[in-house]
Amino acid sequence: MNYRDLGDTKQAIQYLKKAVELDPDFYNAPMILGQLYSEAKDPKAITYFDKAIAIDETSIEAHYGKAMFLQNNQQYDKALAEYRKIIIKNPQYQDAYYNSGYIYFERQEFEKASKNFDIAIRMSPAYSKGYYMRGLCAEKLGNFDKAKSDYEQSLVFDGKYTLAEEGLSRLKKLNNK
Repeated sequence: MNYRDLGDTKQAIQYLKKAVELDPDFYNAPMILGQLYSEAKDPKAITYFDKAIAIDETSIEAHYGKAMFLQNNQQYDKALAEYRKIIIKNPQYQDAYYNSGYIYFERQEFEKASKNFDIAIRMSPAYSKGYYMRGLCAEKLGNFDKAKSDYEQSLVFDGKYTLAEEGLSRLKKLNNK
């Protein structure tokens, strides 16, 4: 951990691998290895997240780390499967809904995306990013009044959220045409 904290990832990985060898049931070592490999965009991250999941099947953190790695590497179907596992284990896990929505948005499945953002917002009514993304879905679907309302609501909770401000500007330009 000291090597990781000092920024010496190579040494940190070496010692964490040794920890996995010496104590195969030590959850933290594969979890941190998964995170380090994930930061390096190295597919070995999956192996270590899977080891952490095998040690603690109830771990939301390991599933989430794996899902984020998959999402960041455009393996959307696999990422969605991990988010579903998280939601089954913890139906109140807001980020699983938000990230599922984000994947659906990337796939241009705006209605599915919007439904996921709805759930994330219900769990956290002051979730500025959730309102923004739901507004973006509404904009893509041509529901400009709903988009405007969501962008404005996003700014209520984060007055400096530039993406929401840009969304309102786009809608204003459309309205003036």
